[in-house]
Amino acid sequence: MKGWLAIAFSIVVAGQLMGGQGPAKSKKVLVTGSSAPTPFLATVTLNVSPSAVNFAASNPIGGPVAGDSPLTTSFTLTNTTNNATWTLTIQALGANLVGTTGDTIPVGAISYTATGSMLAGGGKASLNIDNASGVLSTTAVQTASGKEGNKTFQGQVTYTLAFTDNWSYVPTTYTQTVALTLTAP
Repeated sequence: MKGWLAIAFSIVVAGQLMGGQGPAKSKKVLVTGSSAPTPFLATVTLNVSPSAVNFAASNPIGGPVAGDSPLTTSFTLTNTTNNATWTLTIQALGANLVGTTGDTIPVGAISYTATGSMLAGGGKASLNIDNASGVLSTTAVQTASGKEGNKTFQGQVTYTLAFTDNWSYVPTTYTQTVALTLTAP
């Protein structure tokens, strides 16, 4: 039997406007040749807790090992546009978990299950879980989406993570960074 295997994640949080315009800030801009201002841009606030999820795997035949805590993503959208669509994605920033000894494990060894709920919202605000379960990938996977309402909208998506061990993985501590990105118009 091999020794203990530890896996830790760093979590990167990114709130952005559609089109990758960077951090979301609201502003009012006058359109050239018009006296009417364009609508406010949505302001995104995104919080993720905890900042790391750890897995203590010691027996590959024991089945998937749950992370030491769920990953909770809470967000607020202000200056929203009724019926505009927002999305939340999860993505590993590298193809492998990298061990302190240089050994690697494919990120697909980590699976997730997503659940979500609206905490507050007005108008037509909604929250849908799009891909309730899957494995981590270097491709951004949309896990939640919804419609903005006509007032401030608050939601929460919780990811339960699990690691599938394998006898070929060298026992050491492995890390990988995961990005959670909320996009709103």
